[in-house]
Amino acid sequence: MTPLQFQAKTAKGGASLLLWSCGLLLLWLLALLLFRDWLPATAWAMLLLACVVALVLAYARLTEPWLVLEATEQGLTFYHRKGQWLLPWQEFSLVSVPELNGRELAYIGIKLKVQSPFLARLSPRLAVALLMEQRNLLLSAVGQNCPTGQCPSAFLLETNPCQVEGKVYKGVIGMFGSRMQTLRQLIGFDLYIPLNALGENPQFFCRTINQLRLQYSENTVT
Repeated sequence: MTPLQFQAKTAKGGASLLLWSCGLLLLWLLALLLFRDWLPATAWAMLLLACVVALVLAYARLTEPWLVLEATEQGLTFYHRKGQWLLPWQEFSLVSVPELNGRELAYIGIKLKVQSPFLARLSPRLAVALLMEQRNLLLSAVGQNCPTGQCPSAFLLETNPCQVEGKVYKGVIGMFGSRMQTLRQLIGFDLYIPLNALGENPQFFCRTINQLRLQYSENTVT
């Protein structure tokens, strides 16, 4: 099978943004030297801050991986600036855009058949990054499932250690396992990939990956 690659949307435009940012910074410096009296000091400082912010954004885009997802014979690989994970085809049952109270979320959701093999392979560095990035998703899910505001505190706690399918996981992996269980209970999926990182139509992506999973399950991919 030829690898099927999905380019990261967040990685696009980094080089051009860096060039524009450097150009604006040079213009700011030239204008400051030639026309210092045209603007008050606070205005010059604000313009400099805008240039610095643009440079930081450009650097962030350049450090993002070019690929966000790749489908190969081994399975589905997700690439992140803090690491990556590989999910074999036989370990998940569905890829879809999850819904919460009839409203589609800005994520691709992946439903696992079992959670423990994934947790055993997950790196602590990537687990920490995903825990932080998915905090808003957790809060949104808890809020939607608790309209009265009387939410169980367990929803917001990442238990450590965490028992998953008879195995105990500690540290950040245990916290991530607890988060997976909570999101599975509230939304119905285990893993989440933000749509703003995927440079592809979500329906096309989900349909393609689900077809590949079925084909590999039936050993019909060549």
